Parts: sequence; structure tokens; C-alpha cells
Amino acid sequence: MTEQMSPQFADVLRRLRARSVSSFEVGDREVQMRTALQALEDLTARAEGRARHTVPEVEPYAYVDQLTVLLEEARLAGVDPAAVQALMTDLAADLSLG
Repeated sequence: MTEQMSPQFADVLRRLRARSVSSFEVGDREVQMRTALQALEDLTARAEGRARHTVPEVEPYAYVDQLTVLLEEARLAGVDPAAVQALMTDLAADLSLG
């Protein structure tokens, strides 16, 4: 990454990396994570003025890496930081990252 990541985003990523992959089996966490990943891609597509792409499905162990890449793509595309912050706040709450 070319710039320092927001401390809030870095904290969410750190907390996700510390979790067991099996934590995504609890409730709807896997669906919530996939929904957030797609929403982030959709924000980036709008910012770039292009058609949306479907985020490739990956195994849960790769979610944090996929989220990291999509956050960087959103930053580079100039997505409104407030929109990304809202998405990340909702994701942290949905995944009980407290």
C-alpha cells in the first residue's frame, strides 16, 4: 500500500486476522463478510465510473486478504472515506469485533 491505512481499518483487519477461520461459521458471519466485500467493490466501481464486478468467492481464510485489497482499491479510486468508514463500522458490528 502506498499510504498508511486508517487506524480503524487496520484494527478491524488485525482483529479479523486474530480470529479462527471457523468463526465465520457462526450465524450469518460468512454472508455478512461476503456482502461487505461486494459492497466495497460496488463503491469502487461507482467511483471509477465502471460496471460492477462480482467479487470472486474465496475460502474464509482469504477474506482478510481480499478485504485488504478491496480497501486499497477503494482508496485509489477515491471512494468517499465516510462511506468506507460506515461500511467497516457495520462490518465490525456484524462480526462482533467490538
